[in-house]
Amino acid sequence: MLIATPPALHADLALAALRAGKHVVVEKPPFLHSTDFAPVEAAARAAGRRLLVAENYHYKPLARTLRRLLADGVVGEVLFLHVNALKRQVASGWRAEPELSGGGALFEGGIHWVSFMAHLGLAVREVRGFAPASAGVERGVVAVFQYEGGAVGTLFHSWAVPSSFGGVRGSRIYGREGTIAFESNGLAVAVWGRRKRLIFPGVRDLVGRRAMWRDFARTLREGAEPEYDLALARRDLELVERIVGTPA
Repeated sequence: MLIATPPALHADLALAALRAGKHVVVEKPPFLHSTDFAPVEAAARAAGRRLLVAENYHYKPLARTLRRLLADGVVGEVLFLHVNALKRQVASGWRAEPELSGGGALFEGGIHWVSFMAHLGLAVREVRGFAPASAGVERGVVAVFQYEGGAVGTLFHSWAVPSSFGGVRGSRIYGREGTIAFESNGLAVAVWGRRKRLIFPGVRDLVGRRAMWRDFARTLREGAEPEYDLALARRDLELVERIVGTPA
């Protein structure tokens, strides 16, 4: 059963489906609060069923490419990361109602990018958020990540800033021995480091959905843990809560 409904309903619907003996895939953001995980996980264990969170950005070819490059040390010690996720998007339906969606742009859509920043192979030590001074529902945030080892990352996320060239945006990772420049959607990656190379991660599964569903199928078929498990999903939601809860 796939739940693609307002986050305010996720926990209740997931519990009902688990009690009915169904496996459950919950869209992101999985729940309104990170504390909602505990009762739903308990219900999944009691029912002998799986609870999976559909965070497809974890499976993006771009994310896999960057994880591999950083693990290989192609730019040496990472110093700075900057991810540009600025675009203009109109919230409609339940997404325009904070009591149903759970919050503004970062909670509803930016959790993808928080997950992206948190799972590149660098452990997050702390995170803070800063929003422009404006009334109403949050439409844009700069999140600052401090990683174990000293690297610093910035995520610029907004639904209020028009992006040029059809949504093509540039991001970078800076290391002591080089730089990785990449198009934020994953169209291309350029490495200037110990070796120079141009990589095209792949457009057939640009947003990672195919890889995610393959992993979920393997999980259900083999009884294994998914690559993106509940611990990671809970951690991502906790990071979002800390970002939006940080006074600017």
